[in-house]
Amino acid sequence: MQTLNQKCLDQIRVIQNLGSDDYIHGLPNKLSIENALETLKILALKHCYPTQICPSPDGGIMFEFTINNLYYLLEFYNDSDIVYLKSNNQGAIESLDITMAQVADVINTCFGKQLG
Repeated sequence: MQTLNQKCLDQIRVIQNLGSDDYIHGLPNKLSIENALETLKILALKHCYPTQICPSPDGGIMFEFTINNLYYLLEFYNDSDIVYLKSNNQGAIESLDITMAQVADVINTCFGKQLG
């Protein structure tokens, strides 16, 4: 049986290999893929995996999570920008523009509350 981590890695590889005929919007570039893979390593240490991994409508890659009835999004853009979003069913609660250097802290601070 495949581990959750391996399933996530496989999903990223599929997105990485999309051609322009497969996806209308901007495809994830090397930088957004690298940032997503590095973030997956950080998440694996917390045993937290995205419920969905998909190409971003704006180019890049998105990790979506649902934890304790809250929706989380990490979106990795092709220009190295990263957006963190936390929402309940009534709208955004928290939205941050972060750097790759801040990802571990955001995961520990924001996700950690829900995982612990």
